[in-house]
Amino acid sequence: MLLPLVINHSSTNRVRKNFAEDLILKTSNLVVRSIATLGLLVFTSIAMADQIFLNSKNAVSGRMAILEDDGQVAHLYLTAPSSRKIERDVILYMRIQPITEGEWKKIMAAKSTPRLTINMASTTAVIEDPAEHEFEFCWSHDGNSVAALRHGMPLAFISAT
Repeated sequence: MLLPLVINHSSTNRVRKNFAEDLILKTSNLVVRSIATLGLLVFTSIAMADQIFLNSKNAVSGRMAILEDDGQVAHLYLTAPSSRKIERDVILYMRIQPITEGEWKKIMAAKSTPRLTINMASTTAVIEDPAEHEFEFCWSHDGNSVAALRHGMPLAFISAT
């Protein structure tokens, strides 16, 4: 004996409605995440456009020289041999004007990125619009010292010894 198939249309419609609502919610979440990701990529690209990062590894010492410009202050770093641990660092240049002694004390108290003061900054300390291709490294023979050059002229020198 076959039993008649009874379909409860109200429960079927409710399941369809819940499925449709879930699908719309998941799709809208995906769209929102995609838009947010795109916005983050654009923001990151814009923020990164002002930053410079260069490095050079010396074959003799195994040390690395790193030029890192965060958009305000550029540092020259020298690592330990065959390591990423930074042994020495120096401010290479700033894109912003030097600060007063009072401002420097406030920055140091806040443990923010150090900047050059007016009485310490040279005439070449401020480079407002640097480009990555303007810089290069010049290593010592033993690879324990390096100079950062801009247009072939030394800006700073750093030595592990």
